[in-house]
Amino acid sequence: MEIVGDTGYFLSPGYPQKYAPYENVVYKAHLRSPGPQWVRIYLSLDLQNGASGCNDYVRINNGRRFCGRGEGYHDVFLEGAEFSVLFRSDYVIEWTGFNVSYKVITDQERVKDKALETLEARRNSTNNSTLRFVDYASFTELPFYLTAQFVMNGVVNPLIIVAGLLGNSLTIVVMSRITSKSSCYQVYLMALAASDLAVVLTEIGSDWLFFQFGVPLDAANVVLCKTRTWMVYSFGTLSSWLLVATTVQRSLAVLRPLNVNVICTTRRARGLVISIAVVIFAMHSNLIRTFDITQRQGAYANKTSCAVINDDFLAVWSVVDLLVSSLVPFGLLGASNAILVWTLARSLRHARRQLNAAQQAPRGGKRVEKVSSLSMTLVMLSLVYFLLTSPVCVQVMLESNSEPPTDRISMATHVVILDVWRCLWRASFAVNFYLYLLTGSKFGTRRTI
Repeated sequence: MEIVGDTGYFLSPGYPQKYAPYENVVYKAHLRSPGPQWVRIYLSLDLQNGASGCNDYVRINNGRRFCGRGEGYHDVFLEGAEFSVLFRSDYVIEWTGFNVSYKVITDQERVKDKALETLEARRNSTNNSTLRFVDYASFTELPFYLTAQFVMNGVVNPLIIVAGLLGNSLTIVVMSRITSKSSCYQVYLMALAASDLAVVLTEIGSDWLFFQFGVPLDAANVVLCKTRTWMVYSFGTLSSWLLVATTVQRSLAVLRPLNVNVICTTRRARGLVISIAVVIFAMHSNLIRTFDITQRQGAYANKTSCAVINDDFLAVWSVVDLLVSSLVPFGLLGASNAILVWTLARSLRHARRQLNAAQQAPRGGKRVEKVSSLSMTLVMLSLVYFLLTSPVCVQVMLESNSEPPTDRISMATHVVILDVWRCLWRASFAVNFYLYLLTGSKFGTRRTI
Protein backbone atom coordinates (compact mmCIF):
# COMPACT_ATOMS: atom_id res chain seq x y z
CA MET A 1 0.00 0.00 0.00
CA GLU A 2 1.31 3.46 -0.89
CA ILE A 3 0.14 6.95 -0.01
CA VAL A 4 1.25 10.41 -1.16
CA GLY A 5 1.19 13.54 1.01
CA ASP A 6 2.71 15.20 4.07
CA THR A 7 -0.07 13.73 6.22
CA GLY A 8 -1.81 10.38 6.07
CA TYR A 9 -2.58 7.15 7.87
CA PHE A 10 -2.25 3.37 7.58
CA LEU A 11 -4.58 0.70 8.99
CA SER A 12 -3.88 -2.95 9.63
CA PRO A 13 -5.72 -5.38 7.32
CA GLY A 14 -9.38 -5.58 8.32
CA TYR A 15 -9.07 -2.86 10.98
CA PRO A 16 -10.85 -2.51 13.40
CA GLN A 17 -11.52 -6.24 13.05
CA LYS A 18 -8.77 -8.73 13.87
CA TYR A 19 -5.99 -9.16 11.34
CA ALA A 20 -5.17 -12.56 9.85
CA PRO A 21 -2.19 -14.81 10.66
CA TYR A 22 0.96 -14.71 8.53
CA GLU A 23 0.48 -11.09 7.50
CA ASN A 24 3.48 -9.48 5.81
CA VAL A 25 2.49 -6.04 4.54
CA VAL A 26 4.65 -3.05 3.59
CA TYR A 27 3.15 0.45 3.65
CA LYS A 28 5.00 3.31 1.93
CA ALA A 29 4.53 7.06 2.32
CA HIS A 30 5.80 9.49 -0.32
CA LEU A 31 6.06 13.00 1.12
CA ARG A 32 5.63 16.15 -0.93
CA SER A 33 8.19 18.03 1.17
CA PRO A 34 11.82 17.33 0.21
CA GLY A 35 14.20 16.14 2.88
CA PRO A 36 15.85 16.38 5.27
CA GLN A 37 12.83 16.62 7.59
CA TRP A 38 11.14 15.29 10.72
CA VAL A 39 8.03 13.11 10.55
CA ARG A 40 5.89 12.43 13.61
CA ILE A 41 4.26 9.00 13.49
CA TYR A 42 1.34 8.40 15.85
CA LEU A 43 0.70 4.79 16.81
CA SER A 44 -2.42 3.21 18.27
CA LEU A 45 -1.50 -0.45 18.69
CA ASP A 46 -3.19 -3.69 19.69
CA LEU A 47 -0.59 -6.24 18.57
CA GLN A 48 0.33 -9.51 20.25
CA ASN A 49 3.49 -9.51 22.34
CA GLY A 50 4.98 -12.29 24.42
CA ALA A 51 7.53 -12.81 27.17
CA SER A 52 10.35 -13.15 24.63
CA GLY A 53 9.42 -10.09 22.56
CA CYS A 54 7.03 -9.07 19.80
CA ASN A 55 5.02 -11.86 18.18
CA ASP A 56 3.22 -9.41 15.88
CA TYR A 57 4.73 -6.00 15.22
CA VAL A 58 5.12 -2.92 13.06
CA ARG A 59 8.56 -1.64 12.11
CA ILE A 60 9.32 1.84 10.81
CA ASN A 61 12.07 2.16 8.19
CA ASN A 62 13.64 -1.14 9.27
CA GLY A 63 14.22 0.36 12.70
CA ARG A 64 12.58 -0.34 16.04
CA ARG A 65 9.75 -2.83 16.42
CA PHE A 66 6.51 -1.72 18.09
CA CYS A 67 4.01 -4.13 19.63
CA GLY A 68 1.65 -4.64 22.56
CA ARG A 69 -1.29 -2.47 23.57
CA GLY A 70 -0.73 1.25 23.79
CA GLU A 71 -0.70 4.65 22.17
CA GLY A 72 2.10 7.10 21.55
CA TYR A 73 4.23 8.73 18.93
CA HIS A 74 7.63 8.22 17.37
CA ASP A 75 9.60 10.98 15.64
CA VAL A 76 11.63 9.89 12.60
CA PHE A 77 14.31 11.95 10.86
CA LEU A 78 14.35 11.47 7.09
CA GLU A 79 17.11 12.46 4.71
CA GLY A 80 14.74 12.00 1.79
CA ALA A 81 11.01 12.20 1.14
CA GLU A 82 9.70 8.71 1.90
CA PHE A 83 9.49 6.10 4.62
CA SER A 84 8.01 2.64 5.05
CA VAL A 85 6.05 0.75 7.70
CA LEU A 86 6.32 -3.04 7.83
CA PHE A 87 3.60 -5.14 9.50
CA ARG A 88 4.06 -8.82 10.30
CA SER A 89 1.97 -11.31 12.28
CA ASP A 90 2.74 -14.87 13.34
CA TYR A 91 0.65 -18.00 12.93
CA VAL A 92 -1.54 -17.75 16.05
CA ILE A 93 -3.45 -15.30 18.32
CA GLU A 94 -4.46 -12.24 16.34
CA TRP A 95 -5.51 -8.97 17.99
CA THR A 96 -7.27 -5.85 16.68
CA GLY A 97 -4.28 -4.39 14.83
CA PHE A 98 -3.11 -0.82 14.46
CA ASN A 99 -3.96 2.68 13.33
CA VAL A 100 -0.83 4.59 12.31
CA SER A 101 -0.97 8.21 11.17
CA TYR A 102 1.81 10.65 10.36
CA LYS A 103 2.57 14.28 9.62
CA VAL A 104 5.62 16.33 8.69
CA ILE A 105 6.73 18.67 11.51
CA THR A 106 9.30 21.43 11.86
CA ASP A 107 12.12 21.48 14.40
CA GLN A 108 10.32 24.23 16.34
CA GLU A 109 7.09 22.23 16.47
CA ARG A 110 8.96 19.17 17.66
CA VAL A 111 10.61 20.93 20.62
CA LYS A 112 7.43 22.78 21.66
CA ASP A 113 5.13 19.76 21.32
CA LYS A 114 7.42 17.49 23.30
CA ALA A 115 7.51 19.89 26.25
CA LEU A 116 3.73 20.41 26.33
CA GLU A 117 2.86 16.78 25.71
CA THR A 118 5.20 15.43 28.37
CA LEU A 119 3.67 17.82 30.90
CA GLU A 120 0.14 16.80 29.90
CA ALA A 121 1.03 13.10 30.03
CA ARG A 122 2.29 13.53 33.60
CA ARG A 123 -0.91 15.29 34.65
CA ASN A 124 -3.44 13.03 32.98
CA SER A 125 -1.93 9.55 32.96
CA THR A 126 -2.79 6.88 35.49
CA ASN A 127 -0.23 4.36 36.66
CA ASN A 128 -1.42 1.42 34.59
CA SER A 129 -2.95 3.24 31.65
CA THR A 130 -1.20 3.62 28.33
CA LEU A 131 0.73 6.86 28.57
CA ARG A 132 -0.28 9.30 25.87
CA PHE A 133 2.53 11.03 23.98
CA VAL A 134 5.03 8.39 25.13
CA ASP A 135 6.12 5.35 23.14
CA TYR A 136 4.41 3.04 25.60
CA ALA A 137 4.12 0.11 23.24
CA SER A 138 7.89 -0.40 23.22
CA PHE A 139 7.94 -0.44 27.04
CA THR A 140 6.21 -3.83 27.04
CA GLU A 141 9.48 -5.40 25.92
CA LEU A 142 11.33 -4.17 29.02
CA PRO A 143 11.11 -6.54 32.02
CA PHE A 144 12.28 -3.93 34.55
CA TYR A 145 9.46 -1.58 33.55
CA LEU A 146 6.79 -4.27 33.89
CA THR A 147 8.22 -5.36 37.24
CA ALA A 148 8.28 -1.79 38.54
CA GLN A 149 4.68 -1.20 37.44
CA PHE A 150 3.53 -4.40 39.15
CA VAL A 151 5.33 -3.53 42.40
CA MET A 152 3.99 0.03 42.52
CA ASN A 153 0.44 -0.68 41.35
CA GLY A 154 -0.01 -4.15 42.76
CA VAL A 155 1.84 -3.81 46.08
CA VAL A 156 2.79 -0.26 47.10
CA ASN A 157 -0.43 1.55 46.20
CA PRO A 158 -2.68 -1.04 47.94
CA LEU A 159 -0.52 -0.71 51.08
CA ILE A 160 -0.87 3.08 50.93
CA ILE A 161 -4.65 2.74 50.54
CA VAL A 162 -4.96 0.41 53.55
CA ALA A 163 -2.65 2.54 55.70
CA GLY A 164 -4.44 5.73 54.66
CA LEU A 165 -7.95 4.43 55.24
CA LEU A 166 -7.07 2.92 58.62
CA GLY A 167 -4.82 5.71 59.89
CA ASN A 168 -6.96 8.68 58.88
CA SER A 169 -10.16 7.02 60.12
CA LEU A 170 -8.57 6.27 63.50
CA THR A 171 -7.25 9.82 63.72
CA ILE A 172 -10.75 11.22 63.28
CA VAL A 173 -12.15 8.82 65.89
CA VAL A 174 -9.39 9.47 68.44
CA MET A 175 -9.42 13.25 67.99
CA SER A 176 -13.19 13.39 68.38
CA ARG A 177 -12.88 11.75 71.82
CA ILE A 178 -10.09 13.96 73.19
CA THR A 179 -11.12 16.71 75.61
CA SER A 180 -8.55 19.38 76.35
CA LYS A 181 -7.90 23.09 76.41
CA SER A 182 -5.91 22.74 73.18
CA SER A 183 -9.00 21.70 71.27
CA CYS A 184 -8.12 24.00 68.36
CA TYR A 185 -5.40 21.54 67.34
CA GLN A 186 -7.97 18.76 67.32
CA VAL A 187 -10.00 20.74 64.78
CA TYR A 188 -6.97 21.17 62.52
CA LEU A 189 -5.80 17.56 62.78
CA MET A 190 -9.30 16.13 62.27
CA ALA A 191 -9.73 18.31 59.17
CA LEU A 192 -6.29 17.22 57.93
CA ALA A 193 -7.21 13.55 58.40
CA ALA A 194 -10.51 14.04 56.54
CA SER A 195 -8.73 15.79 53.65
CA ASP A 196 -6.05 13.07 53.47
CA LEU A 197 -8.76 10.42 53.48
CA ALA A 198 -10.48 12.12 50.54
CA VAL A 199 -7.21 12.09 48.54
CA VAL A 200 -6.68 8.40 49.31
CA LEU A 201 -10.15 7.57 47.99
CA THR A 202 -10.31 9.87 44.95
CA GLU A 203 -6.71 9.72 43.72
CA ILE A 204 -5.12 6.45 44.83
CA GLY A 205 -8.30 4.39 45.15
CA SER A 206 -9.57 5.14 41.65
CA ASP A 207 -6.17 4.35 40.13
CA TRP A 208 -6.06 1.02 41.98
CA LEU A 209 -9.53 0.13 40.68
CA PHE A 210 -8.32 0.85 37.16
CA PHE A 211 -5.26 -1.35 37.68
CA GLN A 212 -7.33 -4.24 39.06
CA PHE A 213 -10.39 -4.09 36.81
CA GLY A 214 -9.35 -1.93 33.85
CA VAL A 215 -12.18 0.57 34.32
CA PRO A 216 -11.08 4.25 34.18
CA LEU A 217 -13.67 5.85 36.48
CA ASP A 218 -12.78 9.41 35.52
CA ALA A 219 -13.33 8.60 31.83
CA ALA A 220 -16.69 6.91 32.42
CA ASN A 221 -18.64 10.16 32.07
CA VAL A 222 -18.16 13.90 32.11
CA VAL A 223 -19.42 14.39 35.68
CA LEU A 224 -16.95 11.88 37.14
CA CYS A 225 -14.12 13.34 35.06
CA LYS A 226 -14.68 16.90 36.24
CA THR A 227 -15.58 16.00 39.85
CA ARG A 228 -12.62 13.69 40.44
CA THR A 229 -10.12 16.14 38.95
CA TRP A 230 -11.53 19.00 41.03
CA MET A 231 -11.50 16.95 44.25
CA VAL A 232 -8.01 15.49 43.79
CA TYR A 233 -6.39 18.87 43.19
CA SER A 234 -8.45 20.64 45.86
CA PHE A 235 -8.02 18.11 48.67
CA GLY A 236 -4.33 17.66 47.87
CA THR A 237 -3.76 21.41 48.23
CA LEU A 238 -6.06 21.62 51.26
CA SER A 239 -3.99 19.03 53.15
CA SER A 240 -0.85 21.11 52.61
CA TRP A 241 -2.47 24.29 53.90
CA LEU A 242 -4.09 22.60 56.91
CA LEU A 243 -0.65 21.41 58.00
CA VAL A 244 0.61 24.97 57.48
CA ALA A 245 -2.27 26.40 59.56
CA THR A 246 -1.64 23.95 62.40
CA THR A 247 2.09 24.62 62.49
CA VAL A 248 1.74 28.41 62.25
CA GLN A 249 -0.89 28.31 65.02
CA ARG A 250 1.48 26.36 67.24
CA SER A 251 4.42 28.67 66.55
CA LEU A 252 2.31 31.71 67.50
CA ALA A 253 1.20 29.96 70.69
CA VAL A 254 4.74 29.18 71.84
CA LEU A 255 5.90 32.72 71.03
CA ARG A 256 3.04 34.23 73.04
CA PRO A 257 2.16 31.63 75.70
CA LEU A 258 0.19 34.10 77.83
CA ASN A 259 -2.26 34.65 74.95
CA VAL A 260 -2.64 30.99 74.01
CA ASN A 261 -6.29 30.88 75.15
CA VAL A 262 -7.05 33.78 72.81
CA ILE A 263 -4.97 32.55 69.87
CA CYS A 264 -6.04 28.90 70.02
CA THR A 265 -9.82 28.54 70.25
CA THR A 266 -12.15 26.02 68.68
CA ARG A 267 -14.23 28.73 67.06
CA ARG A 268 -11.21 30.40 65.44
CA ALA A 269 -9.88 27.06 64.25
CA ARG A 270 -13.18 26.04 62.65
CA GLY A 271 -13.53 29.41 60.97
CA LEU A 272 -10.00 29.24 59.58
CA VAL A 273 -10.45 25.67 58.30
CA ILE A 274 -13.69 26.58 56.53
CA SER A 275 -12.13 29.73 55.05
CA ILE A 276 -9.10 27.84 53.72
CA ALA A 277 -11.32 25.14 52.22
CA VAL A 278 -13.62 27.65 50.51
CA VAL A 279 -10.71 29.57 48.97
CA ILE A 280 -8.94 26.44 47.73
CA PHE A 281 -12.04 24.80 46.26
CA ALA A 282 -13.02 28.08 44.59
CA MET A 283 -9.52 28.51 43.15
CA HIS A 284 -9.62 25.01 41.67
CA SER A 285 -13.13 25.41 40.27
CA ASN A 286 -11.65 26.44 36.90
CA LEU A 287 -10.59 22.79 36.49
CA ILE A 288 -14.27 21.93 36.07
CA ARG A 289 -14.32 24.01 32.89
CA THR A 290 -10.94 22.95 31.51
CA PHE A 291 -11.12 19.16 31.98
CA ASP A 292 -13.43 17.02 29.88
CA ILE A 293 -13.81 13.64 28.20
CA THR A 294 -11.73 13.93 25.03
CA GLN A 295 -11.00 11.81 21.98
CA ARG A 296 -7.70 11.99 20.19
CA GLN A 297 -7.67 12.42 16.45
CA GLY A 298 -5.67 10.23 14.07
CA ALA A 299 -3.92 7.55 16.08
CA TYR A 300 -6.02 8.47 19.09
CA ALA A 301 -9.40 8.36 17.37
CA ASN A 302 -10.62 5.43 19.48
CA LYS A 303 -9.12 6.59 22.80
CA THR A 304 -11.21 8.46 25.35
CA SER A 305 -9.73 9.96 28.49
CA CYS A 306 -10.30 12.67 31.07
CA ALA A 307 -7.86 15.36 30.01
CA VAL A 308 -7.32 19.09 29.87
CA ILE A 309 -8.82 20.67 26.75
CA ASN A 310 -6.71 23.85 26.79
CA ASP A 311 -2.93 23.43 26.50
CA ASP A 312 -2.27 27.12 27.21
CA PHE A 313 -4.20 26.84 30.46
CA LEU A 314 -2.22 23.72 31.40
CA ALA A 315 1.11 25.48 30.98
CA VAL A 316 0.04 28.36 33.26
CA TRP A 317 -1.86 26.25 35.78
CA SER A 318 1.07 23.88 36.33
CA VAL A 319 3.17 26.78 37.61
CA VAL A 320 0.34 28.17 39.76
CA ASP A 321 -0.43 24.75 41.24
CA LEU A 322 3.24 24.14 42.05
CA LEU A 323 3.45 27.47 43.89
CA VAL A 324 0.16 27.18 45.79
CA SER A 325 0.26 23.51 46.73
CA SER A 326 3.99 23.06 47.38
CA LEU A 327 6.48 25.93 47.24
CA VAL A 328 4.59 28.50 49.35
CA PRO A 329 3.60 25.88 51.99
CA PHE A 330 7.25 24.73 52.08
CA GLY A 331 8.35 28.28 52.90
CA LEU A 332 5.75 28.84 55.62
CA LEU A 333 6.41 25.44 57.18
CA GLY A 334 10.13 26.12 57.18
CA ALA A 335 9.70 29.43 59.02
CA SER A 336 7.19 28.02 61.52
CA ASN A 337 9.28 24.95 62.27
CA ALA A 338 12.35 27.11 62.80
CA ILE A 339 10.40 28.89 65.55
CA LEU A 340 9.28 25.58 67.07
CA VAL A 341 12.78 24.10 67.05
CA TRP A 342 14.21 27.28 68.60
CA THR A 343 11.50 27.23 71.29
CA LEU A 344 12.09 23.56 72.04
CA ALA A 345 15.81 24.14 72.42
CA ARG A 346 15.17 27.08 74.76
CA SER A 347 12.71 25.00 76.82
CA LEU A 348 15.23 22.20 77.19
CA ARG A 349 17.89 24.63 78.42
CA HIS A 350 15.41 26.09 80.89
CA ALA A 351 14.49 22.60 82.11
CA ARG A 352 18.11 21.74 82.77
CA ARG A 353 18.46 24.82 84.93
CA GLN A 354 15.30 23.87 86.82
CA LEU A 355 16.55 20.34 87.40
CA ASN A 356 19.50 21.77 89.30
CA ALA A 357 17.02 22.85 91.95
CA ALA A 358 15.56 19.72 93.49
CA GLN A 359 12.35 21.34 94.66
CA GLN A 360 11.47 22.41 91.08
CA ALA A 361 12.52 19.24 89.25
CA PRO A 362 9.11 17.46 89.04
CA ARG A 363 7.33 20.58 87.85
CA GLY A 364 10.01 21.35 85.27
CA GLY A 365 9.93 17.80 83.95
CA LYS A 366 6.20 17.96 83.35
CA ARG A 367 6.50 21.26 81.55
CA VAL A 368 9.13 19.93 79.15
CA GLU A 369 6.97 16.91 78.32
CA LYS A 370 3.90 19.04 77.62
CA VAL A 371 5.73 21.59 75.49
CA SER A 372 7.76 19.10 73.47
CA SER A 373 5.03 16.55 72.68
CA LEU A 374 2.82 18.59 70.34
CA SER A 375 5.66 20.70 68.99
CA MET A 376 7.79 17.66 68.20
CA THR A 377 4.80 16.02 66.50
CA LEU A 378 4.31 19.02 64.21
CA VAL A 379 8.03 19.27 63.45
CA MET A 380 8.06 15.59 62.49
CA LEU A 381 4.91 15.95 60.36
CA SER A 382 6.45 18.86 58.47
CA LEU A 383 9.76 17.04 57.95
CA VAL A 384 8.09 13.89 56.60
CA TYR A 385 5.77 15.98 54.41
CA PHE A 386 8.79 17.75 52.90
CA LEU A 387 10.71 14.51 52.31
CA LEU A 388 7.77 12.76 50.64
CA THR A 389 6.51 15.62 48.45
CA SER A 390 9.67 17.48 47.44
CA PRO A 391 10.92 14.85 44.90
CA VAL A 392 7.85 15.18 42.68
CA CYS A 393 8.05 18.99 42.94
CA VAL A 394 11.68 18.93 41.82
CA GLN A 395 10.73 16.59 38.98
CA VAL A 396 8.04 18.98 37.78
CA MET A 397 10.46 21.91 37.76
CA LEU A 398 13.12 19.90 35.91
CA GLU A 399 10.65 18.69 33.28
CA SER A 400 9.51 22.21 32.51
CA ASN A 401 13.06 23.16 31.46
CA SER A 402 14.28 20.01 29.73
CA GLU A 403 13.44 17.97 26.65
CA PRO A 404 11.96 14.52 27.36
CA PRO A 405 13.95 11.37 26.50
CA THR A 406 13.41 9.78 23.10
CA ASP A 407 14.81 6.23 23.30
CA ARG A 408 12.69 3.56 24.95
CA ILE A 409 15.14 2.72 27.78
CA SER A 410 15.34 6.34 28.87
CA MET A 411 11.58 6.78 28.50
CA ALA A 412 10.83 3.72 30.61
CA THR A 413 13.33 4.80 33.27
CA HIS A 414 11.88 8.30 33.29
CA VAL A 415 8.32 7.03 33.77
CA VAL A 416 9.36 4.57 36.51
CA ILE A 417 11.19 7.31 38.44
CA LEU A 418 8.21 9.63 38.12
CA ASP A 419 5.88 6.88 39.38
CA VAL A 420 8.18 6.31 42.38
CA TRP A 421 7.98 10.01 43.24
CA ARG A 422 4.18 9.85 42.86
CA CYS A 423 4.05 6.92 45.28
CA LEU A 424 6.05 8.94 47.82
CA TRP A 425 3.70 11.90 47.33
CA ARG A 426 0.71 9.62 47.84
CA ALA A 427 2.26 8.15 50.99
CA SER A 428 2.24 11.64 52.55
CA PHE A 429 -1.55 11.32 52.84
CA ALA A 430 -1.35 8.03 54.75
CA VAL A 431 1.40 8.36 57.37
CA ASN A 432 0.22 11.05 59.79
CA PHE A 433 -1.55 8.72 62.24
CA TYR A 434 1.57 6.60 62.63
CA LEU A 435 3.68 9.71 63.21
CA TYR A 436 1.24 10.73 65.96
CA LEU A 437 1.83 7.36 67.61
CA LEU A 438 5.60 7.77 67.41
CA THR A 439 5.89 11.38 68.58
CA GLY A 440 2.68 12.15 70.51
CA SER A 441 3.30 10.74 73.97
CA LYS A 442 -0.35 11.10 75.00
CA PHE A 443 -2.05 10.46 71.68
CA GLY A 444 -5.11 8.28 72.13
CA THR A 445 -5.95 9.54 75.61
CA ARG A 446 -8.56 12.10 76.58
CA ARG A 447 -5.91 14.74 77.17
CA THR A 448 -3.93 16.96 74.86
CA ILE A 449 -1.33 15.36 72.63
